[in-house]
Amino acid sequence: MTSVVTSILTLAAANSAGWFSVNDTVMGGQSSSMVVNERDYQCFTGEVSLENNGGFASVRHAINLSQHAVDTVEIRVLGDGKNYQLRFRQNGYMDGVAYARSFETTPGSWQTLQFHQSEFDPVWRGRKLSQQPPLSLQSSEQVSLMISDKQSGPFKLCIEYIHFSKKI
Repeated sequence: MTSVVTSILTLAAANSAGWFSVNDTVMGGQSSSMVVNERDYQCFTGEVSLENNGGFASVRHAINLSQHAVDTVEIRVLGDGKNYQLRFRQNGYMDGVAYARSFETTPGSWQTLQFHQSEFDPVWRGRKLSQQPPLSLQSSEQVSLMISDKQSGPFKLCIEYIHFSKKI
């Protein structure tokens, strides 16, 4: 099986604009996160706090894939050994269903990860949902990165790129 890469969203140096944080502070927690520029990539960084029933940090970016027949996402990351989620939303709302795919990182090593849209689970506030349609990357309006699951302390996930493609 081959793929045709359609570079819709490429994260590169000197442009962390467009990312916004959504952390557990929306529910009284104390976690923090941001995207910062570093060399030829961007880093999702911050600290997860379990205080006040907290425990997650995330960043989101608006996307528009509606003009592209895509079904696969590839992300190249430099991790810190923690687990993260790549998430998509079918709308621009702050709350509601997200489609999540967890991945582990290897400390200090670049990894190229590729996921088909069928590998994402519909979730809402950490709970898997069963009565939702499958993810359509083409209909997605937000991409996000999240750290959760009681992984307290500082974190840093650097992203060289996010590419979308169609498997043929």
